[in-house]
Amino acid sequence: MQISIKKINLFIIWIFPLISYQFFQFNMIEKNIVIVFSVLFYTLIILYCLKYILSSYKETLITKYKYLFLWILVGGLLCPLLFWGQSIFLSFRISIEIYSYIFFFLLIKAAISEKQILKVIDFYFILYFALQIAYISFNLYEYFGYNEGIIPDETRGLLRPRIPGLEFGILSFFLHLNNYLQHKKFKDLLFVIFAITSIFLSLTRQVILFSTIVGLLFILRSSKYKIIITIAIGLFMFFVPNLLMNSKLPIIKDMIELSQSQIESNNNGNKDIRLVETEYFLFNFNESVPQIIFGNGQPHGYSNYGKKIIKLSENEELYTNDVGYVQLFIGFGIIGIFLFFLFFYKIFKYKVNSNYIWCKYFILNLLLLNIASQSLFTSGVSISIVTYLMIINRSK
Repeated sequence: MQISIKKINLFIIWIFPLISYQFFQFNMIEKNIVIVFSVLFYTLIILYCLKYILSSYKETLITKYKYLFLWILVGGLLCPLLFWGQSIFLSFRISIEIYSYIFFFLLIKAAISEKQILKVIDFYFILYFALQIAYISFNLYEYFGYNEGIIPDETRGLLRPRIPGLEFGILSFFLHLNNYLQHKKFKDLLFVIFAITSIFLSLTRQVILFSTIVGLLFILRSSKYKIIITIAIGLFMFFVPNLLMNSKLPIIKDMIELSQSQIESNNNGNKDIRLVETEYFLFNFNESVPQIIFGNGQPHGYSNYGKKIIKLSENEELYTNDVGYVQLFIGFGIIGIFLFFLFFYKIFKYKVNSNYIWCKYFILNLLLLNIASQSLFTSGVSISIVTYLMIINRSK
């Protein structure tokens, strides 16, 4: 009986990311069926892990994670109901993406081995990378994503993949970079190359920039030849920007031109849209002090809350997911922001086996990415994984 329970736990862990991504939003499967299935799945997982969510722990990192998840869950259901009249069912349905943070408690319950976790990382990275290649090669924009009338985005010189799962590309990058620096195995080098390619194929400038910078910092920290690498990074930072600015390669050229046009727009007196969004959602969106303190939860399009968010995006081009920390503030209030930063502060203070310092660099990368995206909102699975790896590899 014990063996069968272990197999069930392992099976749930393997399928969890797939359901978390709603089958990579493959729209040949009826959207409503996928959503209903996902809602039922998350409901069962929460009930299945409830004992572990509510338990007391001596390990303070788990305790901080528990408080954060409970606020995401409870606050995300009650606040929209109290402040906007949005039903608990609609709030639960629209919050599935961020409820992926529960994956951590599933890992604890299953007591999964480190070896199995690394297999999950490699499998989902390879699957995501293959989907990226197929998406770009065969123009599959009509087959992924649930937005009707999707227009292919080729403003950056290449068809931009709209597939969830980039967190596994970044996760694989730091994991195998660490392994290669330690063991110099060709397999790890190959994964690093594929992961870098995947990051560049995302065509997301902040992901490319911050992953490169944090990756270089990690190499610098891990190498014996710090002076040589520091000089190499200095030369890289001096020459590469000029080479990129003068590049004739279609993808790089188009991304540089897009950045230049935005800079010129700012210089001409047009305030950057992300600054406009930040100012509005920080100072003008909330209508009461309790909303500022407790947050509003996630907006569903059927409620007044969701209709207001949709109106702002369609009429004013104001999007909360462009400014990640503001999005967390709108959703979970000052309490939520405090709990997020308390957890991440504990992550950086945590004494972990030196082989797993890369987990902290991965988290640092997500925190930087969240400035102009919603990386913390969409990366619950990978945050769960690195937190679990750090706990089972704690330094004594």
